[in-house]
Amino acid sequence: MEPAIEQALARETLKSERRRVLLLATIFTTLFFFALVRFTLFPEEFAQLFRGQLHLGMLSAGLIALVGYELIIWNALGAAASHSTRRLTVLRYMNAIEEITLPTLGILVARSIFGPLYALITPFVFIYFLFISLSALRLDWRLSVFTGLGAALQYSVVAAMGLAQVGAVAIEPRFLSMPIYHLEIAGLMVINGLIIGFVASQIRQHITTLLTASEEQERILRVFGQHVSPAVAEKLLRQGETVPNETRYVCVMFLDIRGFTQYAEHKAPEEVIAYLNDLFAFMIDIVNRHQGIVNKFLGDGFMAVFGAPLNDEHASASAVAAAQDILEMLEVVNASGGQTTRVGIGLHAGEAVTGTVGSAHRQEYTIIGDVVNLASRIEQMTKQVEARLLVSESVWEALPPECRASAIPLGPVPVRGHEEPLPLYRLA
Repeated sequence: MEPAIEQALARETLKSERRRVLLLATIFTTLFFFALVRFTLFPEEFAQLFRGQLHLGMLSAGLIALVGYELIIWNALGAAASHSTRRLTVLRYMNAIEEITLPTLGILVARSIFGPLYALITPFVFIYFLFISLSALRLDWRLSVFTGLGAALQYSVVAAMGLAQVGAVAIEPRFLSMPIYHLEIAGLMVINGLIIGFVASQIRQHITTLLTASEEQERILRVFGQHVSPAVAEKLLRQGETVPNETRYVCVMFLDIRGFTQYAEHKAPEEVIAYLNDLFAFMIDIVNRHQGIVNKFLGDGFMAVFGAPLNDEHASASAVAAAQDILEMLEVVNASGGQTTRVGIGLHAGEAVTGTVGSAHRQEYTIIGDVVNLASRIEQMTKQVEARLLVSESVWEALPPECRASAIPLGPVPVRGHEEPLPLYRLA
């Protein structure tokens, strides 16, 4: 398990543990008010039930003490979160021992009122099962099994004490004086602990699965940035993509806003950023819609890639369609008034090395290869040939016949950084 997931799981476990403690405090508080109402409405029955040996004040003090104890544990768990895992583990096991001792103490008190064996059928016995069941919220099967075994052991000791004290005296109902009955109760506590332990392990496994999925989603966002379309992100998560370093056939787009430097010189920084955000908003949506990703922002432009990180057999056609949609949308924006914007778009397709670069804390998905350099050069050539959309021959050859027919061949054009002239085609 990755350290980040382990830490997140530890935090969730602690939160669940503290919820369990608050739930117990709530239960004891409810019992306090229940006892208060019962004593107020039926004082004679209350006195008869406890044979006059247990007063409301004594019972209330005990319940308030239990509430206070759980609140102290709740606070201690919060403080222990900043300390070592070992200290927190010791605290949790000590708390388990202390909690299963509470019903044992209750039974010992009840012995003086109801007798050594009749005390074993008071509600205190059911509190054992309450603590065992709520141990599921500890999210640790070992603690649940430990709680079940501890409760069974303490109950067995109290039952043995009662049987030894009564001896051969006949007790009604007869089963109370039968050791097998008390062994069955203790056995049920052990079984309850095992079942709750299984439930706790399943809950923990489910939480681990959710945390792993969340971490995977965050990892994809860290690698690909915030401009990966939801569809692409969903496909990556569904495929369990590990983003390997590999060679892929991709189509690279470079887009540059013309005259941006002159525009920015006479505008406030806030206006410049707002202008870029308005343009990039619809451009990014269009790229995403055609299964591409915006890989880098370059000040007054960006680089986008089609065919990575997910395969796209029609990467070049997708890139051209995205470029044409951007130009069409730009015409609509310009017609609405405001700043007139012109762009130059260059496309080139070929093999490139794709993968993640960086450290464990900061990674970026990158495209490396001659295809990237040539796509950038082609975008720069749009100024010289007065084109808005310029593509290489590798892109042109991958287009449908009707799209190829509409392209204007410019012939082999010298491209800086490339030894031989490059055949280019003007699409807009």
